[in-house]
Amino acid sequence: MGAITDDFQIQHNPNSCDPTCVANVLHQMADSLQDDHLRIPLHKVNKICGYKNPRGVIPEKLVPNLRRALRPLGYNPVERFGATRTMLNRVIMEKGCSFPIVGLSHEYMREERDYRGDNDADHSVILLKCGEQVSIVYDPFESISPSMERREQGLGRGVVALFTYKFLEYWKLASVASNWMLWIERQTVKNETLDAALNGGSGGPR
Repeated sequence: MGAITDDFQIQHNPNSCDPTCVANVLHQMADSLQDDHLRIPLHKVNKICGYKNPRGVIPEKLVPNLRRALRPLGYNPVERFGATRTMLNRVIMEKGCSFPIVGLSHEYMREERDYRGDNDADHSVILLKCGEQVSIVYDPFESISPSMERREQGLGRGVVALFTYKFLEYWKLASVASNWMLWIERQTVKNETLDAALNGGSGGPR
């Protein structure tokens, strides 16, 4: 996983996980699809997402803001509420899609990141793998969390392994939206996108 996440950025404020995750998956797509249009600097992604400190991002405005910026480039942000583990793995495996960004409950922050701040909001991470036993996420919270260095797992900076049952529990318990996910996908001429496939249409695997 280290090769994928070597250039991922960390968040600089406790409430900036969403735009940081978006910037990271866009840069990863730029590498995998060889499209430099997606190398949008973090400060510009912050502006696109409507990020303000200390408020953070307004959840219901995140995807519309991204859509206005990315559709002219040939990409579309998609979010799902009440998603399933099968959907997560389909997005991870699909060519032309970013890794999914998922929202985890504040219990994740307390139990896994030893975070004791006043902010009890959900936290967004990038899901890299959702296996039968172990799931792997990139958590941009590294610079703020006292547990990241202490629990170094040899997977790369900011990369965290969780038992899958715990990951799914944190995902389900998120307060803003249970089992929420967001990904970016490339638009095609025939619109054979993963979003269409998950809605019963067509779509091709990687």
